[in-house]
Amino acid sequence: MPRRMRGSVATSAVRSAIVRAVISFKLTPFPGERAPGASIAGDVQRDTGRLVATYRITMRPGALVIPAAADAPTRRDELWRSTCVEMFVGVPGKTGYIEVNLSPSRDWNVYRFDDYRFAMTQIDVARFEAHASSVEFSMMLGFVMVLPPDLGTAPMLEAGVSAVLQHSDGATTHWALAHRGSRPDFHRRDGFMLSI
Repeated sequence: MPRRMRGSVATSAVRSAIVRAVISFKLTPFPGERAPGASIAGDVQRDTGRLVATYRITMRPGALVIPAAADAPTRRDELWRSTCVEMFVGVPGKTGYIEVNLSPSRDWNVYRFDDYRFAMTQIDVARFEAHASSVEFSMMLGFVMVLPPDLGTAPMLEAGVSAVLQHSDGATTHWALAHRGSRPDFHRRDGFMLSI
């Protein structure tokens, strides 16, 4: 399924020139959703045509439903139905964007949308590496992926960072940089608050 990315020398030069500083983030739960003892923070960086992200989830022992680690992580749909982290990335001024999903199992997926929740397709990714680890009260999830060419060569990108936590008591909480609407909606473009 992965495909080799090809480009001209000029494209490679642009790609290698785009290296941004590491940007730290902190997510908050949707207003009215309670997650005692939980917090989510992390870092994201755009580095030579790649997107590198790390999420640190702190929680009380036994508080979350954590999907078991997969023997062979693979692309899966509907990861958001359980605990997972997400990232949305687009070019400023353009309606299209991608959505990255990653589960603690290390299963993952990447989708492209032509506009707000419109024309969703799974896209080929030249390279995607997922990692997950946990120690007592915290879990770390992260990924490194090669961006599609139209995003990898763009001078600037905007990103929304989010997560879904499934709690052991049956509740679900929705986390983001900011919540702009009356219900959780990570696809809203005004939630793409990081410039990378």
